[in-house]
Amino acid sequence: MTQEEQHQMRERHGVDNAEKAIQMVKYAEMEVKQAREKSDPKRLQSALGKLQNAQHMADDAQAQLEEFDNLHHHQELEQVQQQTHQSLQDAGIALEEALQPKQVR
Repeated sequence: MTQEEQHQMRERHGVDNAEKAIQMVKYAEMEVKQAREKSDPKRLQSALGKLQNAQHMADDAQAQLEEFDNLHHHQELEQVQQQTHQSLQDAGIALEEALQPKQVR
């Protein structure tokens, strides 16, 4: 396997990780929203843990994509980076909203 092929495989793996993290953030946000709507503290705590976990995965994936972006500039990498960044912003907003007292919401 050539060095270029190895790099492309690592790049593909990074994109796959980012896409998985994006989906995990979306799923966790939905769980947080449902737990808040049902006013279920145990479910909310579990959902917040999942959201924080997904946020860490998205952070890691974004760092990996930035490393690749410094080496080669590809349109797919840029698009996935933007989606990952948006997911991180969405996760942060969902965490902030979930941690606010209910009467403030």
